[in-house]
Amino acid sequence: MATEVQKRVIIVDVKGADSAVAQMRALQKAAKRVDTNVSRMGKTLGSLTNTVKAFIAYRIAAHVGQIGPAFISAADSMALMESKLRLVNKAGESTAETMGQLFDIANRAKSDVEAVATLYTRLANSTKSLGTSQQELARFTELVANTLVLSGASASEASSIILQLSQAMSSGVLAGEEYRAISEANVYFMNLLEKSTGKTRGELKQMSKDQEITTGVLLDLTKYLEETQTQMKSMGTTSGQQSTIMANEMKKLIGPASKLSIVWTGMKKQATEALKAINELVNGAPDKVVDEQSMLTPWTKLNLAIRRTKGEIA
Repeated sequence: MATEVQKRVIIVDVKGADSAVAQMRALQKAAKRVDTNVSRMGKTLGSLTNTVKAFIAYRIAAHVGQIGPAFISAADSMALMESKLRLVNKAGESTAETMGQLFDIANRAKSDVEAVATLYTRLANSTKSLGTSQQELARFTELVANTLVLSGASASEASSIILQLSQAMSSGVLAGEEYRAISEANVYFMNLLEKSTGKTRGELKQMSKDQEITTGVLLDLTKYLEETQTQMKSMGTTSGQQSTIMANEMKKLIGPASKLSIVWTGMKKQATEALKAINELVNGAPDKVVDEQSMLTPWTKLNLAIRRTKGEIA
């Protein structure tokens, strides 16, 4: 029979074993909780990573969506503008030189270069029989563009006046509907006409009825170009006009249509690169760190490609 001491040892051993087992079970439960928390943390980090990737992809897609269509639109505009100028330019006149002049005129007049080019080409078609030189046309174009701004004409009013004036000059006289439209919407132009002819507004109206306001009388207003330029400088530049000038510069950067095929080829390649990188962001790009700045690199390359095409850099 076991002694009292042996019984007590056995009881202690049993209790110790039970305690050890309980501690082991508690440790296992704690380990499971750690595993669960680590797993949850991993999922959270994974979700966060995907969110960051999606955000970066969104930002890059926005850049692609803005730059691509803007480039294509500007390229189309320049191609059309160059084609129109080729049709109206006389033998020996440089289309590139004319485009350069029109960009300068548009920026000085704080107007869209396409609207200025439309005015120029319509005036050129209207005065073919008069033998008007490229320089004379450019000066009269700037005069009209300036008077439209100084008169506060809206874009739709300016478009209408350009059409009416070109029709009047094509017919040889400013009369009828053309006279009415211009007298109502281009006040500054009419003021110059009064000054040049020495007639009142009422007398000018009668002159229009008598078909005495000829194309020659209108072209003579070019002598007031410098006056309108001074007035334009004194006006200052609004934020909207500054945006127009910036848009003109973008179109000027792209250049004439003869160089667009080279630029477009480069653009397609860079666009493919950008879109591929976006796809990697969305679907995951293992062992590769991609940030927004590196994603924008293709568009930086595109700008350099354009400048190389234009000969601005080597």
